[in-house]
Amino acid sequence: MRLAVTRFEREETGDWQNYGELIGRLDLNQGLLVGEWKKNASDAPHPFHFRQTASGKAVVRTAGALVFGRGRTVEYRARIPAYLSPTPLDRVAEEILLARAVDAAVEEAQWPFAGWEDFQEAIESGSPVMNQWEISDQWSTTFRSDTLISLLGVHSFWTGGNHPNSGFSQLILWWDGSRAVAPRLGDFFREDSNWRNVVSRLCVADLERQKASWPSYVEEYPDMLDTFTIEPDGFRFHFAPYEVGCYAEGAYAVTVPFARVADLLRDEGPAAALRTERHPIPD
Repeated sequence: MRLAVTRFEREETGDWQNYGELIGRLDLNQGLLVGEWKKNASDAPHPFHFRQTASGKAVVRTAGALVFGRGRTVEYRARIPAYLSPTPLDRVAEEILLARAVDAAVEEAQWPFAGWEDFQEAIESGSPVMNQWEISDQWSTTFRSDTLISLLGVHSFWTGGNHPNSGFSQLILWWDGSRAVAPRLGDFFREDSNWRNVVSRLCVADLERQKASWPSYVEEYPDMLDTFTIEPDGFRFHFAPYEVGCYAEGAYAVTVPFARVADLLRDEGPAAALRTERHPIPD
């Protein structure tokens, strides 16, 4: 199948922007997308080659009751990767995420009425829109190799309030040669280093550049660094709405390149699986 897209557009603050031109070939049977992309017609093209590495599994559970559109329902929906050529580490990750999704479905999508009176009130006076609650977990792969895998979970929920909300979770697994181990952030760094102070300062500086309202919270609450993923070029820290700024600011993310903390990383363990040449960048 030939694929030609002359413009990539997205709506951003009411303005349409041109993101370039893509000409390629899509092979659905092979899971391949190959071609060239360029921003302007006069630019040299950039070749690309994408291969599908995973499909998806869905877990859905709905509870509640509606009578002529009134009442209350809550739906939980999760989507997790299903790798096409799974390694032993991939299989462990899939099993963990599936178990989490099933447990969350049972916990989140329960009968949403306190009793008969609550049900009757929801039928008589409840808003058809406000009482259809939605909760979801969407998982995506941020790093994948034979010995290290990192996935980010985006937890979104709307339960009748003024606006929806969201948060983050992660799953990071390292294959130690015989089993999958879930490393903490500190397991990537030398024990005798001041890695937490260095990483905190880098995050604060980046959040200040992004104009977050409360960047200093990262230093005041060290556990805020616990929500991180592995990217091809660095550690990425995820901050949900309300954590380092008001809700209107949305979520924030900061990437700390491996090269910025290379002299603090261990030479063994999960750090050995990172793709870095270990050349620190001077401040």
